[in-house]
Amino acid sequence: MRPFGHAAYVAALTYALVAEAGRSSVAGLVLLGLGAGAAFLSLAHARDVLRGERPRFELPSVDAFAARLGATLPAWSNSDVRVEVVALALAVTGAPGLPWGVLVGAALARLWRWFIAPRG
Repeated sequence: MRPFGHAAYVAALTYALVAEAGRSSVAGLVLLGLGAGAAFLSLAHARDVLRGERPRFELPSVDAFAARLGATLPAWSNSDVRVEVVALALAVTGAPGLPWGVLVGAALARLWRWFIAPRG
């Protein structure tokens, strides 16, 4: 369900950002492209999961990344829904660009795992 939720939420936020008056058409196209790409990566991950294949666009582990850096995360942040909690907390501000940035960043993190994967 999470990848479908990410795709729906980023699509809605992309619409909110592009529909704002006063934004240039080039900026709107860039936002639209990034939002569509983020939604596509979430849906591609959902497709892999539903087919029972190895998910190519799964989010990397934050705990493993922190361990590589030699850092420890606080105990209160141990959750499977970190991205969703941060996006919700930023949505309370009323600025659609903040949670949109978190979700696009998560989509780029999905792409990063695919990018560094060994060939074959």
